[in-house]
Amino acid sequence: MTTLTIAIETDDSFFADAEAAARGAGSPGDRRYSFDSLSTLFRTLTPKRWELITTLQSIGPSSLRGLARALERDVKRVHEDVAILLDRRLIARDAGGKLVVPYDSLRLEGEISTRAA
Repeated sequence: MTTLTIAIETDDSFFADAEAAARGAGSPGDRRYSFDSLSTLFRTLTPKRWELITTLQSIGPSSLRGLARALERDVKRVHEDVAILLDRRLIARDAGGKLVVPYDSLRLEGEISTRAA
């Protein structure tokens, strides 16, 4: 089972996680995608893009048009969102060119500091 952990973390946390991964911590195939702030995460994973990911995960491999139909959205707008998600490797294309979510599960992780700046 592969898991994508989508995290909000500081540079220090990111490098500590990368070091742990290099030591072999975590499951093989697991992947981590980090954002430096909640606002950066929300700019990339808009509600429509999150819906696209969860719908694609639910329906399985799909063409762009098939995905747009499942989402009941315009193909052009879905294409724009797909391009961003492909670029960030949050979705992928299979050997046949179909769009897929290459993870069995998605996990969101973040920490909010209550410490005064």
